[in-house]
Amino acid sequence: MDRSGPRKIHPTRRATPRALTLLALVCSLARCGDATVTQLLVVVSTEPAEGLPIEAVEVEVQSEDTLTTWDSARFAVVGAAGGRFTLPLTFGVVPRSASPGRVRVTARARLREGAATRSLETSALTTFITGHKLLLPLVLDYRCSLPPPCLPGSACSPQGCVSELRPASTLRALGPDDAPPATGSTCARPAEACIDRCDEGSRAPVTRFVNRARRTTLTTTPATPPCCGEQSIAARDVFYVSPTPRRDLLPLYICRATDNAILYSLQQSCEGYTFNDGILGYIVSPATPGRCGTVPLYRLYDPLTVDRHYTTRADERDLLVERGYVVEPIAGYVWPRPTERCGPNGDVCGVANGTPSCIDGVCGVASCNDGFADCDGVAANGCEVDTRSSTAHCGACDNACATGNLCARGVCVPAMTVDAIGCADGTREAFTDRTAFPHIAACAGPWAVPGIFPAVPPSTAAACATLGNSSTSAPANGAGCASSNLCAVGWHVCNGGEVMPRTANAGCAATAFPARTFFAASVSGPGCFRCALPSNTVTGDRCTNAACADDCRSSTCSLDCRESDDLNNDFFGCGTIGYGAPTACDGLDRTPGNNCEAVPGTTWRCEGPAAESITVTKVGSANGGVLCCRDGA
Repeated sequence: MDRSGPRKIHPTRRATPRALTLLALVCSLARCGDATVTQLLVVVSTEPAEGLPIEAVEVEVQSEDTLTTWDSARFAVVGAAGGRFTLPLTFGVVPRSASPGRVRVTARARLREGAATRSLETSALTTFITGHKLLLPLVLDYRCSLPPPCLPGSACSPQGCVSELRPASTLRALGPDDAPPATGSTCARPAEACIDRCDEGSRAPVTRFVNRARRTTLTTTPATPPCCGEQSIAARDVFYVSPTPRRDLLPLYICRATDNAILYSLQQSCEGYTFNDGILGYIVSPATPGRCGTVPLYRLYDPLTVDRHYTTRADERDLLVERGYVVEPIAGYVWPRPTERCGPNGDVCGVANGTPSCIDGVCGVASCNDGFADCDGVAANGCEVDTRSSTAHCGACDNACATGNLCARGVCVPAMTVDAIGCADGTREAFTDRTAFPHIAACAGPWAVPGIFPAVPPSTAAACATLGNSSTSAPANGAGCASSNLCAVGWHVCNGGEVMPRTANAGCAATAFPARTFFAASVSGPGCFRCALPSNTVTGDRCTNAACADDCRSSTCSLDCRESDDLNNDFFGCGTIGYGAPTACDGLDRTPGNNCEAVPGTTWRCEGPAAESITVTKVGSANGGVLCCRDGA
């Protein structure tokens, strides 16, 4: 871990407030007076531009190293207790000295959602230009309240986490008669009239398709499947979206993984999915439930098929939960369909079908042998079979599983053997529910051959074949064995981008880990707790100068670096020891830090502060091991 990264504010080292003056707080939108020529004119606005129930906005101005707070203020928004301010919030910032250096301006807001609150934050690092008034817009975007948070040195934007550095040369200079642009909302509380103003606009019906792998896709083009192989219509007019952008709506992005699993997300960064295939439509923010006659769009996840199902029906949601789907936070609010039409023939589901729900293109829940699934004699649509029923009947209506396989929710999967457990010693220390986590395991044990990233091939020595904390025949302290020897045959140490898909996008939070343990993945980076992943875009050839700060090299602490064999600063994983919560790291939330300093007194050993991923060894079975992922899953 490189020590040149951002540091936290130390409360005992703060300067006295008001060392710098926040000028003309909440100036009129039309104009802000020139109390001084050299200044930053900050405009705080929101996205979506109407309808966010903001209660208060806090602004803070700090020195670049964040050790000194120059000034701060809190503004209660109209509608809140003592509220006097509306958005956009406009104020001026002047330098405290002739050579002030770079300053960080931060805006934080408290967003009210019923009885709960959320925090929104954004920041910018910039400089003054003597004799010029520079416009500095700060946009508080609802999506910035969604996980994961941005790393120090970066700020949230509609495009995801971006560098908070804004060179003064890129800011707009305002003349004496120029007014700041009228960006953002002029209403910020539900009590104000404009939050309930509904621009009806146009509506586009959404059609649901399903493929043979039981994966769902949505499209506003009813006759054309949106992607990914052979698909059939499961339902028409499932819900409605706005096909055109509006100030009070958010885009719902179409995200696709490398295995063609589809996710619909408010985040342009696609929550770790590799491809952004555009926008399905525009919907109401989750922060303003029920606006303009909208209903919640429920989002559910099936850990076995990696499918995400979207519905506005609570009964359909509950039925899918019984089948093993996991309820995730709602995607937002959409317009309900007058009548959902089910399957390729457009059938209208009703009481005569037993329930109005439409699942996989079939109305209702017919009585299958296990009373669980919708056969209806239509083999093409499949027949889900509960794991509680006979494993001899599975899939598209009563197919028998081959010897050595069992039926899990309508899919024939390999029966669990030692190799299917994932750990060479036949014991998982975390992700122990093999039905919920068939493709990831936490395996404890030692190794003496250095390295976790780049991946170190397993030793072929017979003694390493059962390496782990419960093995009685493996070499002591892993002598002659590699970290990859902790994984069973057919498994490997998890790479970047493999953890989230195997954990229903929950990452380390999907399971509990034993006390005082850490389990490493084959993921490293450029320092300062920042991960380099295969899906990232920034490479090491952006700068001709080897010391260039935003280049992706060891110890530059750069953001969004693409994985490279020469980025070996820190390594990452899951557990209960280590520094916490590196963000945008494939769901991994722990790191041993600089030279393994965050796991002192344990069995972990590193040899140097900037090459931990190629030097790390482990001298005993206690305190964890590695995360193992099933090959080809």
